[in-house]
Amino acid sequence: AVYVADWYQHALLAIDPQKRIVTGSVEVGKAPSGIAITPDGSLIVTADRESDALSFINAADFKRTGSVSVGTHPFGLAIDRAGQRAYVANVISNDVTVVDLKTRQSLATVKVGARPYMIAVTQDKAFVTKQGNSTVSVIDLASNAVIKTMKVGDYPEGIAADEAGKYIYVSCWSDNSIV
Repeated sequence: AVYVADWYQHALLAIDPQKRIVTGSVEVGKAPSGIAITPDGSLIVTADRESDALSFINAADFKRTGSVSVGTHPFGLAIDRAGQRAYVANVISNDVTVVDLKTRQSLATVKVGARPYMIAVTQDKAFVTKQGNSTVSVIDLASNAVIKTMKVGDYPEGIAADEAGKYIYVSCWSDNSIV
């Protein structure tokens, strides 16, 4: 299935890509934006921007099993490779919330500043685009501390890491570039 956040209906949709039909819908928090799936495919997490929360959806029966409060206006969301923690960029509170997926509790809040938007996680680091100052913050996953900030193009939005975690790709909206 392909999962799509329906911002206006406050739902997560499951779509069959072969048949091109909606096969399921589950109500989540208000204005879902980011979606992440655990590596084993058992849990789907949405960042519910207007609810300031994450929703948890059991992939097997496509039912919402709970939520947890995070920072203000969560948007970008990523899950670590072990499937144990979720990392969400909170646009208005200028931080990243770290959530334990087993207990479904917030473990840490990492201040990153300047409108964090999207996030990519490698084996030992999280990389957060920040629209407010055209940078990417690097968070050490062991200490949940910012260890570096890098200047990138204007208004960075999308971010991805290669499988080995050696390269990070950032798409910058205002200057139409990838760095």
